[in-house]
Amino acid sequence: MERIGGIQMKKVALFLLVVVFIAACGKGSYKDLRGVMEEFLTAQEAYVEGMESVQTADDLAATMNNFADAIEKIGPKMKEMTEKYPEIMKENEMPEALKDLDERGKALQTRMQNLSQDKFNEFISDDKVLEAAQRMGKAFQSMM
Repeated sequence: MERIGGIQMKKVALFLLVVVFIAACGKGSYKDLRGVMEEFLTAQEAYVEGMESVQTADDLAATMNNFADAIEKIGPKMKEMTEKYPEIMKENEMPEALKDLDERGKALQTRMQNLSQDKFNEFISDDKVLEAAQRMGKAFQSMM
């Protein structure tokens, strides 16, 4: 059961890295990409804030379900952006227009790494939490 919790947190952290990597784009106008990245980072921030305040299994399940709601909406947009801008996966320089999002993503990644796995592991055996974890995993699949 602990493995599920660790996997979900790793998926979230990995996706954040993918978002930051996607932002490592070169030339062109990425206004639509910026909008999708902002949406994701806002959802990610809400998830981290929720995780930081979890006190019960119900809190955890609600936080995870709220994040899954957001990812279900944002995931297809992220997939569309990577298809629309395949070159963004090849460049290593952050465009000036996206540097603020890069910094925001890095700060969020640090906060996620500092989240206590103890709370998560404490509640992962709860049925509502397991269902929410599975739902979150499915939501992330919509991005690929």
